[in-house]
Amino acid sequence: SEILFFAAGLAIASFVAVTFNDLQVSIANTTTGDQMASVSNLILTSVIKSMTENATIRLRIPDMVSNEVYTISFERHAGGTCSIGNCVLRLRTLESGIITTQELFNISQSHIMTGSVYSSARYIEIRSNRSTITVERG
Repeated sequence: SEILFFAAGLAIASFVAVTFNDLQVSIANTTTGDQMASVSNLILTSVIKSMTENATIRLRIPDMVSNEVYTISFERHAGGTCSIGNCVLRLRTLESGIITTQELFNISQSHIMTGSVYSSARYIEIRSNRSTITVERG
């Protein structure tokens, strides 16, 4: 009977460890997604401010979210180079592959959006001229 109690205790301990690990991963992914959404909102706000003719905005961004470097890019909904009317702001972590996508609504209807930059740059520049908005390393 002692072996049975030991086996039951081991099963309970294993269940608790696995459940805790799953919970920890879920919370980490949620936190990373929330941090990336905040950075995305900051960038989108700067894009809107830069839409005046020939504007450049230099922006300091976090170099990491949840201890991961991430990329910032303008892409089509399905990936690839933007075209007028088909563009989103996409942030992607390099290690875990978590992606945050934000619609650009009417901005991409009138402007060609280009550029991609790694967060390790710490500073990005958002440049706007009459019909193009570019994100690049600052």
